[in-house]
Order: sequence, then structure tokens, then C-alpha cells
Amino acid sequence: MDLRDFRIALELSRNPFASYQEIGRRIDCSRNTVRLRMGRMRRERVFEGFYVLPSAALFNRHWKIANFVVQGPEPGVAELLDFDDVVMIWRGRPKTITVNLYARDEDGTVSPQLSALLGGPPFEVLAPERHLSDSRPIGTVSPLDWRVLDGLLDGPSDPLTELAARTGLTPRTVKRRRESLVRRGLVRVLPGFNTSRESGLVLYSGQIVVGRVEDLGAVQIPGLYVMQRFSEPPAAWVFGHAPTVAKLQDIEAEIRETPAVLRAELTPCRGGAFARQRLRGWIRGELLHEPRTI
Repeated sequence: MDLRDFRIALELSRNPFASYQEIGRRIDCSRNTVRLRMGRMRRERVFEGFYVLPSAALFNRHWKIANFVVQGPEPGVAELLDFDDVVMIWRGRPKTITVNLYARDEDGTVSPQLSALLGGPPFEVLAPERHLSDSRPIGTVSPLDWRVLDGLLDGPSDPLTELAARTGLTPRTVKRRRESLVRRGLVRVLPGFNTSRESGLVLYSGQIVVGRVEDLGAVQIPGLYVMQRFSEPPAAWVFGHAPTVAKLQDIEAEIRETPAVLRAELTPCRGGAFARQRLRGWIRGELLHEPRTI
């Protein structure tokens, strides 16, 4: 993993639908170079594919991010995905796991069974989408939108012709609907990386919690990028690179010493998984309903 690999990873995080040619143009290299590097990262399972997460609001649910320090043996990803509300697992440094849940109740707690499996309750729970309940409706979600969401689950960056074949729609319709879903915040597509599998740069992600969202501007670290801002609590999901795990620990300490920062947790990327079949069941259930406004 080198700096050019990281720049490819960063572009995929910003625009998972970008072609090899588009990525190459942004990082000043050829389409073929991007293709070959992506091929190597796939073979080595450094790049594990994409996680597709439709908004919890689509299912009348509430997105929660629960961060755990595992007490005892670390359970497998498949075991964690068995829990009904779990939609994605992300593994950080050893013994740390982030669980994304779509809860039925806004103030619902993490299930005791999940906490028991991980050896205790989460040390932190974020509710990133809570502020959306105070905003204007996003709009109507049509059967065509649901079909596109269903088609994205198996490969969101596949060529439009393949997505069209899966959905029974035209490539133009798939592209337009996909762009609309992303623009309205109704789907997130995240690349999964596991840099514990090879030497070189350490890719990391994490959360920085501040007193106010605007305080994030006080965090200035080379190689660190803010990917998404949350409002409750004011925080950001960040993505970056470090030469070693020791240097990553130094970066985390530096961020924690910034006066505006209340808490910072950065962790090497160890991969994860998303609950594809659970989400597909929810989506296909919605296809049976009348279009509704979110």
C-alpha cells in the first residue's frame, strides 16, 4: 500500500461510481494504472468491495452507530450480522468493533444479546440521522428507486449495462435514479479496505467529536480527510493514511490535544461487511407498498 493506492482509495470513498479513467484523471495517472492497482488490491483482499447502505429513514428506522471494545474473543463478522437490526460491521484496531444498526425506535437501546456477545455495552452510541427528522421531506420514493437500490446491493460500481440488466431498466434511468438517491442522502456506498493484509501505508478511519460542527476546522492534519459530518453529537467520520501504526497513534494524540476536540478515535482499517440479504428483504418488502414521501 503506497500513496498512490491511498489516493485511489480516497477517490473511491468520495465517488464510488467513478470509472478508472475518472480516477486516473484526478490523481494524474493512466486508466490502466488504476485498473492494475485495483486488481492487485482486490486479489490481496486489501480492497474488500463496497458496502451499500440505504438510509434508515427509508424503512422508518433510525440509524445508530455503536462502538464497542470487545471483552473476550472477537466474534466473527457473520455472527454479528445475525442480529436483526444490524446492517454493517466495521473492525478497527484489535478488540474494537463498530456496529451500524437500524433501530425500530428512535430512542431504542442496543440489544442486551449483542452487548453480551461483545462482552459489555458500547462505550459510545451516535445517532447520525436524528437531525433529518426536523428537515423538510426528501420526496417520494418510487418503485423505480427501490429497484435501483435492489440492483446496487450486488455491485454498485458495476457498469451501467449490468445494473440495467439486474433492474430491468435502461442504463440512462439507472444512472439518473442512482445519482438522485445519492444526492438526496437515501443511499451511501462505502468502499471497504483491510490494510492489515499487507505492508506499506496504514489506512485509517475514525470519528472526531467536537463541541460544535464548525470546530472541525481546527483539526488540521496532513493526510487526514473529513468524509462526513454528524450533528448529534457534533462529529466527523474521517479517513486518512499514516506511515506506521505508531505514527497513527501520534496523530490521534495530537488531535485529542486540540482544544476544540472532545474525543477522537482513529483506527487502522481491518475491513467489515454489510447485511446484504437483510437489506434486500427490506427493499423488496417496500416494493409491495405504495410510493410514499420520506
